[in-house]
Amino acid sequence: MAIKIPEQVTLKTDRLTVRPFQFGDVDDMVSMGGFPTWDGSGPPKPYTRQHAEKMLAQKTLDSWETNPSFAIVFNNTVIGSVGMVVNQEYNTAEIGYSLQEKYWGKGITAEAVRSVILWALRDVGLAKVCAQADVRNERSLKLMEKVGMIREGISRSDHVIHNVRTGMAWYSILPEELDKLLTDG
Repeated sequence: MAIKIPEQVTLKTDRLTVRPFQFGDVDDMVSMGGFPTWDGSGPPKPYTRQHAEKMLAQKTLDSWETNPSFAIVFNNTVIGSVGMVVNQEYNTAEIGYSLQEKYWGKGITAEAVRSVILWALRDVGLAKVCAQADVRNERSLKLMEKVGMIREGISRSDHVIHNVRTGMAWYSILPEELDKLLTDG
């Protein structure tokens, strides 16, 4: 039986508002140059208003039931995103995230990801939330562990990133593991 994801929701943490994207976020997205990636392959440069409008249109028009997408808001400014791709057949989701580089290393991504995982497992009732990262992306691997995810394994030589064949590390968290997430968070 497929889980029904409730209407769009806003999540609050000690420092952040984690909410659905809005068309008014376009100026923040242009200012930050889009959403960076750890390997530098991120958004086009220069990142224009047209790029931001296109991304926001996609994020706001995607089905909330299969692609909930949250803006990470810090001090009233959008500085990143957390999104999920929900598999309705299995009641699972893969989570992904991005943060403006000047905020890296401050625990902001972990705080935002933790809030979305709690919502997905506790409030929505998903059976599992997973994530994957290039095995060379040490920051992301540490983040997944920090939010309570358990490494499931590595798919070897699975992707090609910047013309280099690499493996992907897979992590996940289940509802029965939420106590660890709540006490470690």
